[in-house]
Amino acid sequence: MTLLELNGVGKRFGGLKALEDVSFTIEAGEMVGLMGANGAGKTTLFSLIAGNERPTAGEIRFDGHPVVGNRADRMAARGIARTFQIVRPFRGLTVRENARIGALFGSADDRPVAADEFAQAILADVGLADRADALAGSLTLAGQKRLEIARALAQRPRLLLLDEVMAGLTPAEVADAMAMIRSVKGKYGLTVLVIEHVMSALMELCQRIVVLHHGMKIAEGAPGDIARDARVLDAYLGVEA
Repeated sequence: MTLLELNGVGKRFGGLKALEDVSFTIEAGEMVGLMGANGAGKTTLFSLIAGNERPTAGEIRFDGHPVVGNRADRMAARGIARTFQIVRPFRGLTVRENARIGALFGSADDRPVAADEFAQAILADVGLADRADALAGSLTLAGQKRLEIARALAQRPRLLLLDEVMAGLTPAEVADAMAMIRSVKGKYGLTVLVIEHVMSALMELCQRIVVLHHGMKIAEGAPGDIARDARVLDAYLGVEA
């Protein structure tokens, strides 16, 4: 079943063309990578899907329904949650309180007790249960990345958008993060779209990869095919095949 469909999506910021004629679909249960150099339009595309920005052209459909024009809170209620490239914890609140905010934001059930229970369960899933009462600002970068994921998961999404959640991590932390992402994807039956500059992680995690260059889709396919694609080698890696 197709969960997310983009048809001819474009975005302009004044005279700047950030995205142009981007089309692809994601099937329910897939983990798809979004690849491209800095400035390729990846995070802008996330913002369009999540309702933080509105496209200037094209159509976005989620679960068969057009969603362009829906605000981020409505998209969250529909089942789309995202993380951010730059971690944004509420640093003066505890780890549990941060996760609870996600649970309250994404659920029709606004009872604090229910939100607390679900938040604590999510923290266990991402490896932060033992830090639940610590201030979010006291976490390491790896911990704050996990908290970003926890807040998104607490919204009970069907589609999870992960924006560079492994950037800046050590190889051991990357391996742990990959294992955790696989675990929560399986446990909650998630569909995942992931932006990542750690190429080894992207190639290992994803069943399919979409490549953007200067705001346009230049390739789409299995990781092995993308690694050999002449357009990708030239545009993204800066070499001629």
